[in-house]
Amino acid sequence: MSSIQPTAIVDQNAVLGDNIEIWPFCTVGSNVKLVNGWKLISHVVIDGDTDIGSENIFFPFCIIGPEPQDMKYQQEKTGFILVMSMYLENQLLCTGVP
Repeated sequence: MSSIQPTAIVDQNAVLGDNIEIWPFCTVGSNVKLVNGWKLISHVVIDGDTDIGSENIFFPFCIIGPEPQDMKYQQEKTGFILVMSMYLENQLLCTGVP
């Protein structure tokens, strides 16, 4: 059974699997796909065209899938795909790639 805290913001177009835990103050964008067994622990942001496999835990202040922070970035379409199980620690930034 999935659990989404009332202070979390989850876009209505996001695709969520089963057994998802979204803790307080997390944000999940519209083009995000989270498969089964997820845990987003407080203040995690997942955005952009992002597709992430099952059984992952993201710790506070992880930011996954936003536009790259590169001066050469010219608004081209980017995406982020993670297919294996991961435990991503605090304050991690993983941007989309063209």
